Amino acid sequence: MKKPNKNILISPELARAADQTRKSCIAELKYFRGNAHRALVSFQLKVEGEIEQVIELFANKKTGVTDEEIINGKRTVDEIVAALKRLKLKSRKARKKDIKKIEEIIAILHDKTDTIT
Repeated sequence: MKKPNKNILISPELARAADQTRKSCIAELKYFRGNAHRALVSFQLKVEGEIEQVIELFANKKTGVTDEEIINGKRTVDEIVAALKRLKLKSRKARKKDIKKIEEIIAILHDKTDTIT
């Protein structure tokens, strides 16, 4: 970021106006930070919930995917496993690309589990 020239003198009125503008900007940034945090937590919970639903679908033979459905849909199950193994996330970098990959995998899970059941 470009640093302002500190040697310029401004009137007290302009200094107060600048201070008010600065405070307003800081307040909005803090508000945005809070909203962004809440949105990201909601996204996290949604994704974890959707993954948990698929886990439960495969874990419960009676109300989820039956052995027969696994056998008949083996190719589809193998595609799910392959997609999950191909997924390479760099979670420490928190890239938008990783969020997109997560959304794509969730869509694949929904599509493939609908095919099996």
